[in-house]
Amino acid sequence: MPRREATVFALTVLILVFGFVFGFTSYPLLEPDEGRNAEVAREMAITNDYVLPRLNGLPYLDKPVLFFAAGALAMEVLGPTELAARLPSLLFTLGTLLLVWWFGRRHFDADTAITAVIASAATPFALAYSRTVIFDSTLTFFMVAAILALFEAMEDQDRDRATWWRAGAWAAIAFGVLTKGPIAIAIPLLVCLPYAIWRRRARHLIDVVSGLLFVALTLPWVFAISQEIPNFLEYVLVTETLSRVSSDELGRAEPWWYFLAILPAAGLPWSLVAAGNIGALRDKLRTPDARYVWFFLSWLVVPFVFFSLSTSKRPQYMLPLLPALAFLCAIAWRGRDRLGGTREVGVGLGVIGLFLLAAHSRIEDWVSATTAVAPIIAPTAIALGVVCGLS
Repeated sequence: MPRREATVFALTVLILVFGFVFGFTSYPLLEPDEGRNAEVAREMAITNDYVLPRLNGLPYLDKPVLFFAAGALAMEVLGPTELAARLPSLLFTLGTLLLVWWFGRRHFDADTAITAVIASAATPFALAYSRTVIFDSTLTFFMVAAILALFEAMEDQDRDRATWWRAGAWAAIAFGVLTKGPIAIAIPLLVCLPYAIWRRRARHLIDVVSGLLFVALTLPWVFAISQEIPNFLEYVLVTETLSRVSSDELGRAEPWWYFLAILPAAGLPWSLVAAGNIGALRDKLRTPDARYVWFFLSWLVVPFVFFSLSTSKRPQYMLPLLPALAFLCAIAWRGRDRLGGTREVGVGLGVIGLFLLAAHSRIEDWVSATTAVAPIIAPTAIALGVVCGLS
């Protein structure tokens, strides 16, 4: 690696890591999600039962085992602390950034890779969920690994290497299923299928080897749980999957336009950069970068539509889409003297800053904040308003 590239990369990593770890344990676990998930991990560490998650000694089947097991392993080493509970989310977030760097360096150049890493990391959602004891940073890592590996399987002309890429993709999908269920199958396939059809390579998405590997990684845990909880599969497939997508049984219904507001906010300021570079991306469709633009557009748009049509909606569902947004920004800037979108970012952040400063005292009334969080909402809004204005 050239000295300049190594220096820029090292500084980038240093700044990003500082942003992720600053104040990491300065506040208690937030209820209900962080406290509940951390308690499941704590009980797993105490009982050394890394198969069946438990909450207050009773089986807890809302989510599979992998994220709880990661938290339990951290607690075995560090004790039942906020650091141990949040550490898996941070490590998997950093792992996702390494995947972004690897793909950007493999297919583009150092500048594009660094831009994509920064655009993936320096967003409100990446920072927030890297320090939150929920499943989505871990799930995002496995989804991104699967999506990128499937891309390699479709594009690699060597049949043997393509088989290995495909196997790696389905191994990542299996670990995603063990993190949060069947959604880890749906999203990578939804992302890659339109691109595969366009490239006439749909048969490259799965083969016998990768299918058997997926079964071998998931079936033992499913079988072990089913032995103790006979109706486990029905609960997972019907209650936790079909009901979540098609009904408001879990009380998470939101209007169809919900993510039209969430995704731009999740990807700030890079959503503004992307909006300011639509023309540049259109121009890229006449260059060798066209296939990448189509691939990342599929990654961004298809899951967005899927989640928008789903009845159950949560902000963190947009987290796996941020690397696609990051790569689109990096590709738009690739090989250009003028970095488009800066005016849009300036205007957009200025408007957001003015809004936060003007409405800081009322935001607490608009959100359902816990007792621990409510007192810091107004001063945080003021600080963010100043930061947005200066930016």
